Amino acid sequence: MIKVSANDTTNTLSKRIIFGENRTPQGSFNYRNLALPVGPEQYEEYREKFGPDYKFRVFDDFGLPLYRDYVPGEILPAGYSILPFFPGYEFGWSSKAPWYNEEVTNRVGFHKSLYLGEEVGEGGRVYSVPGYYEWVWDGDVSSMHPHSIISEVLFGPVYTKIFADIVNARVAVKHRDFETAGSLLGGALKPFLSEEYAKDLAQALKIVINSIYGLTKAGFINEFRDPRNEDNIVAKRGALFMTLLKREVERKGYLVSHIKTDSIKIPNADEYIKNFVIKFGREFGYEFETEGVFTKFCLLNDAAYVAMEEDGSWTTKAAQFNKDTSPYVYKTLFSHEAVEFDDMCETKSVSKGALYLDMNEDLEDVSQYEKMLEKAVKKNADSEEIDNLKSLIANGHDYQFIGRVGNFCPVKPGSGGGVLYRVENGKYYAATGTTGYRWLESEYVRKYGGKDLIDISFYSSQVNAAVEAMKSFLEPAGIELDWFLSSAVPEKKLKAGFMNIPEGSDEEIPWDEVN
Repeated sequence: MIKVSANDTTNTLSKRIIFGENRTPQGSFNYRNLALPVGPEQYEEYREKFGPDYKFRVFDDFGLPLYRDYVPGEILPAGYSILPFFPGYEFGWSSKAPWYNEEVTNRVGFHKSLYLGEEVGEGGRVYSVPGYYEWVWDGDVSSMHPHSIISEVLFGPVYTKIFADIVNARVAVKHRDFETAGSLLGGALKPFLSEEYAKDLAQALKIVINSIYGLTKAGFINEFRDPRNEDNIVAKRGALFMTLLKREVERKGYLVSHIKTDSIKIPNADEYIKNFVIKFGREFGYEFETEGVFTKFCLLNDAAYVAMEEDGSWTTKAAQFNKDTSPYVYKTLFSHEAVEFDDMCETKSVSKGALYLDMNEDLEDVSQYEKMLEKAVKKNADSEEIDNLKSLIANGHDYQFIGRVGNFCPVKPGSGGGVLYRVENGKYYAATGTTGYRWLESEYVRKYGGKDLIDISFYSSQVNAAVEAMKSFLEPAGIELDWFLSSAVPEKKLKAGFMNIPEGSDEEIPWDEVN
């Protein structure tokens, strides 16, 4: 029985679930250099490390899979491996670090890892070629970081099995497979396996899984942290794999437009390349799923994009377009739904200081006195002069305390709105995204004027900015904005050529022969 209480943190619960009362489990952990092959002469060693049920596969000296199991006792060519590896990968410390020199031993941040001539991020692979694309397949790895832990048997065979049960239980609950979920973790989840609790249970398991990954790379000592793990092997394994996958996809004549940690986007993707990605991923312990197929896709940067799905709906992974963060823009440009009052309310929050509304619209303009005060302070004027200026300035302000969080509407001039400030240590800063407009708390606007009080120019400017952002990538590709935003579906121009292997012909490598 694990001794925990309702007051224990998620991190504490995660430790006890996996390790029980063992406070120093690192003796069971596995860690290896991902750049080096694990040859057949190490089979017995890794069989003991990874457990009797682990399936070893064969990879050539370039780190590419041969799509078959390793047969114990089999002699492989020099450089071959029975585990995935990434030859040429180098983990280093960036010369961009302000304290960098070759003698530095204080290794805090500023990592720089290289593989296949590209810099590989320490928290996951990010790659993008901004622009306009069509028929983009979005292949997403299901739970990449957890499966990196499982594939590397990071916590040893006993503890990793418990972690794998948590991961598999979450997937089962998410897909409402209560029978499978109930068979895992010693049946501990059975009392909660119902439609009523499924969503919350899946989220709870996800929190535990994320907690565990976070602890493996934490800077402080904890049960999940391996002192040998300088290069964050969990995220690094996935990043190296995605870098290798990108190269292999490009070698087959396809373009990779975007990689974001565990997803890859390939324009004009046909079934051949989709199947290749899925089968290639399985050799490394990753299961790809189709997250989406975008008929029209505009990639703005490493993270932001706007895309139309096959069913005509829109996916907007960008704050300035998103239906949750910018509902006015989303409805105006994409869904064409009616704009509601709540769509024109802005939540503002501060982590330091507090929000204030300066209700000064009908008060005296004291900006000249504020400039005079600034000069007086700089020249160390006497206190009487400074106090007089402060008194004059006070006549031009009426600060009303809001707190750290508030919900506001931009209002038309003459509506009694205030300037929204963040105030910290006696200093006043314009709240983010509010400059040039006056604001009132949304509940006041709802009650005493509604939409008629709202300054629609604030939202028109957001729409215009969103339009210009898209046009900067659409126009170079010869695409008109109106057509992009319409329901028109472009003609498929899927890749054709050597990758479409004639019936009866042999392939260069047997990637589809999965044992």
